[in-house]
Amino acid sequence: MNKSGVQEILKALQLHSNHVESKINDMNEKFENQMNVLKEHLENKMDNMKEHLENRMDDMKEHLESRMDDMKEHLETRMDQLENRVDKLEGTINNRFERLEKKMEGLRIEWIETQETVEYLASKSVQHERKLRQLSS
Repeated sequence: MNKSGVQEILKALQLHSNHVESKINDMNEKFENQMNVLKEHLENKMDNMKEHLENRMDDMKEHLESRMDDMKEHLETRMDQLENRVDKLEGTINNRFERLEKKMEGLRIEWIETQETVEYLASKSVQHERKLRQLSS
């Protein structure tokens, strides 16, 4: 092979090499573009997922707050009902104690009157016994 043949082969190889390099560069550029598109797509997906999760968490938070408010209201109502029942029972107990006190006062007065009657009768009995002794002596 002569020098010009080798140079032609080298030139052809250089052209082929440039062509292959150009195709590789094109493929690399397409790959980078596809990677960028995929990256943007994944970022959008992740942003959408993040937004969806935040919305769900906000909804759950509102739901829980609403339930807690309902439970608080229910407990306050129950506490008010219990307080009313206690007040009513306290009033009933106070009325019963007042009636009991009045009854005890009446019994005390009757007891005092009974004691006075017994003392009066005892003194009269003693007087009669004295008279009987005086008459018998």
